[in-house]
Amino acid sequence: MIRDATSDREGDGASGDPLGTKAWNRQYELPGHAEYYARKRDATVARRISNQLEMDMVRRALRHLADRYAIDTMLDLPTGTGRFAPVVAEFARFIIAMDASPSMLGQVRPIGLAEGQSLRGCAGSAFAIPLADASVDVVLCARLIHHLADVEHRSACL
Repeated sequence: MIRDATSDREGDGASGDPLGTKAWNRQYELPGHAEYYARKRDATVARRISNQLEMDMVRRALRHLADRYAIDTMLDLPTGTGRFAPVVAEFARFIIAMDASPSMLGQVRPIGLAEGQSLRGCAGSAFAIPLADASVDVVLCARLIHHLADVEHRSACL
């Protein structure tokens, strides 16, 4: 279960982490968690079906965008272990896989990239994106909001 960042406020206030995201992120750095997270969507038939439905939903949304706008660079935030990277690679030449967890980023693999495409991992979060304004064409932000347990975090993210 995802712990609410407000339950552990060590990183708050004067430290420059007003929402406690550093404390919240610690769970993703537990030994073995990123590896488990990368495999869990294949653990049961129901999870495989759910994963495929989500991949298809993202693909349809990106196809809708790509039919109307040029997509060169896409930010996948949070990328987690990079499960949407193969779908994103169908639409963007440059992919930035961003996550607040170095362990999760360590699980990202450049699956599905064609020649001329690149996938770059980058540490950051929806609360602190270390990119210049207008440096990406599209941001894919899928499966984040349910990880944010309180209204303060959801509002700040949106």
